[in-house]
Amino acid sequence: MEEFKKQLFLSSNNAPIKCEVVLDSERHRIKDFVESKLGQYFESQDFFNLFTVVLDKIKMFLSLESSSEIQHAFEDFGLSNQEEVFMIWTYPYDIDKFKLSYLITNWEDIWFGPSDDCVALYFEKVDKIILVTHYHTIYY
Repeated sequence: MEEFKKQLFLSSNNAPIKCEVVLDSERHRIKDFVESKLGQYFESQDFFNLFTVVLDKIKMFLSLESSSEIQHAFEDFGLSNQEEVFMIWTYPYDIDKFKLSYLITNWEDIWFGPSDDCVALYFEKVDKIILVTHYHTIYY
C-alpha cells in the first residue's frame, strides 16, 4: 500500500493501519497460485491485464466505493466468510494482508477508486482471486 494512504489513515483514525506481515511462505503460495494461472514467465506489469483474460467472468456493480458495497460484493461471491485476504497492489512487490472484516470496515480508507485502477484480492483458504477495478467491475 502506498505510504500516503497509511499517513491519511493515521491522521483520520489516530491509529496506524493494521496490515499484517506477509510471510515468505505466504508470498511463495501466492507466487505458486499466480504461476498456475498465468504461467511462469510473464512481466509483472502485465499482471492485471493477464488476469482480466484468465478470469473470464465479469460482474458490474453500481459502485464499489463503500464498505457496505464491497461487503455485498464479497457476499455475492461467497467470500464474506473468509478470515483473511491478500491485496495485491503491484505484483510481486506490494502485497498487504488484512483480516477480511478489517478490510471491509476500512474499505473507504484503503481503496481509492479514482486513483486506484485495479487491485487483486487473493483468498488463500479457497484459492481464489478476484480483481476489483475503479470501473466498479469485478473479474472472477
